[in-house]
Amino acid sequence: MEGPLAARGRRSAVPADEAAVPPADEAATYRHVSPRRSLWAWLRAAAGLAILVVVLSRLGRGSVVSGVRALDPVTVLLATGLTACSTLCVAWRWRLVSSGLGLSLPLPAALAGCYRAQFLNTVLPGGVLGDVERGVRHGRGEGDLRRGLLGVVGDRGVGQLVQVVLAVVLLSLLPSPVRPLLPRLLLPLGVLAVVAAALAVWWVRRRRASRGAGPGTVTILAPASFGPRQAAAVVLLSGAAVVGHLVTFV
Repeated sequence: MEGPLAARGRRSAVPADEAAVPPADEAATYRHVSPRRSLWAWLRAAAGLAILVVVLSRLGRGSVVSGVRALDPVTVLLATGLTACSTLCVAWRWRLVSSGLGLSLPLPAALAGCYRAQFLNTVLPGGVLGDVERGVRHGRGEGDLRRGLLGVVGDRGVGQLVQVVLAVVLLSLLPSPVRPLLPRLLLPLGVLAVVAAALAVWWVRRRRASRGAGPGTVTILAPASFGPRQAAAVVLLSGAAVVGHLVTFV
């Protein structure tokens, strides 16, 4: 018969890893999903369904059904592919801008954030709440809310700037009612562009001076790794996204 000292010595001989493993029922409690998290998931799904119901009740099902019937499978596939390519370009651009701010953003996460922002921008008023959401989510995930929001602002700003430039170029080359008015519009647009560039340079220098950046640093918010190639890639991705949207509408 073993005494209490022998049993105590046998328990102390058990490896620490095995002793730290909880029993089966206790491990199951660790894997149990929080009721609050499960309830939040159901509430999100119910909110999305409620938004769709409100949209259909306001617009009516007739226009939606007739619009879907007017489409053929080839058109649907082409539109889906073009939209997916445009969204991929936007996600890639957002990733590059975020890397210039010193934030990491995997491409799959950026793509999911862009699709989520598109949905929220469509169903919520204002058209920008989805972008605010992706900036807040990314900033909180990286532990820097300000840079997360600044990355979305830079992403949207570059996209809008490239879109305006392409629109001016197309209107000046193609016959349109706006073409005779372009000389009058180009002057104020040029002045605004020069003022915006001057303010951007002033802000970058001010940030560099306040943070004590060396002469070899591009900017405190754009490390040396973000060079001309990355800037050219951002511009090209913006142009590709605009072209993809135009072809989709056509």
